[in-house]
Amino acid sequence: MIKTKDEIKKLKQAAKIGDKTFKAIIKKVKPNMTEKRLERIIIDNFLKFGGEKPSFDCIVASGVPSSLPHGRATNKVINNNEIVTCDFGVIYQGLCSDMTRTFVIGNKLDKKLEDIYKIVLEAQDLGIKAIAPGISSGTIDKICREYITKKGYGKYFTHSTGHGLGIEVHEYPYITNNSDITLEVGMVITVEPGIYIPQLGG
Repeated sequence: MIKTKDEIKKLKQAAKIGDKTFKAIIKKVKPNMTEKRLERIIIDNFLKFGGEKPSFDCIVASGVPSSLPHGRATNKVINNNEIVTCDFGVIYQGLCSDMTRTFVIGNKLDKKLEDIYKIVLEAQDLGIKAIAPGISSGTIDKICREYITKKGYGKYFTHSTGHGLGIEVHEYPYITNNSDITLEVGMVITVEPGIYIPQLGG
């Protein structure tokens, strides 16, 4: 669970490749593109920016299917004014990244989706700010989950808040409500709260 300085350096570079990839796809994604086409663009950019291969199967889900937390890319067309969730990672020199980004095609989003987007972002910010040596991993989950519950969407947050990253894309410490691992310097974790409303999106 404790990464060396060299491992952390590589993990940061893997994350940078993911970030560059997201900035690149935002410029290329457009209405009437299929989810599978967007997935291909993501993978191509991983290689372009120095990654070896995806660290897991990309998730690309647009519109109503974005209400499925682990939806795979399909031949569904991405429509104007739809929400799109991309969850992807890359391997760089043997270390994995993992990032989720949600955005809208166009400039007119369903009001409820706009609200839950803001709530998830606020929950994530609270979770990230709470990370410190000596804090239990379960506390990070609790902070995110309680905020989303307070806003009325607790039952729609259906997975754990996060997990460790390293040689595997899912490692200890897991950021779950029943985890009591104490966070230490050198641990690398994700903070990925979510809200998924059936027949609407997530």
